Amino acid sequence: LGIMRYNGASWESVTSLPENPSTDTLSFAIDKNNNLFISYSVNRGSFPTWRIYAKYDGSNWHYGEYRIVRIGSGRLPTAVALDSNGTLYAGAQCLSGCTFQKINSSGGAVSLGSFGSGYTKSLSFVVDDNDHLYAAYRDDDGKLTVQKYDGLGWSVVGTAKFSTGEVSYVSIALDSNDSPYV
Repeated sequence: LGIMRYNGASWESVTSLPENPSTDTLSFAIDKNNNLFISYSVNRGSFPTWRIYAKYDGSNWHYGEYRIVRIGSGRLPTAVALDSNGTLYAGAQCLSGCTFQKINSSGGAVSLGSFGSGYTKSLSFVVDDNDHLYAAYRDDDGKLTVQKYDGLGWSVVGTAKFSTGEVSYVSIALDSNDSPYV
């Protein structure tokens, strides 16, 4: 499996991944210096419980791994985002909620806690101008919920499970005033 880039005329190979993913979810973020950050799961035993995160500087991979804080079993799709300082955040959805880590400069993962109940799906998150995280996901009953991490903890934005019907795929974005759209 490799990374491709469109050069304006055609798709070209950038590089291959350090290790093959075990799930169908690969997440990207690109910093101000065009460094590519990725996150994905790999099998190390019976479940894909290890996350690989990597930084590609245009020539070489600089990567590490961290064990996801397990809050359930099953597949662990991942999402990544960068804050204004280039700090990498990684999130995962599980059978028992969502969990997040902040990847520090030494390569270690610092837990930002977890939220949700039951099988969460279709996790998407962004970082606002004040470096607060907004995460949108489909909860166990198929409804849409948005949560915000303010540096101290997670809180529901508005009302939990606010969609009028079931949702399948979730995406979140922020406008210039940091108002979330889902």
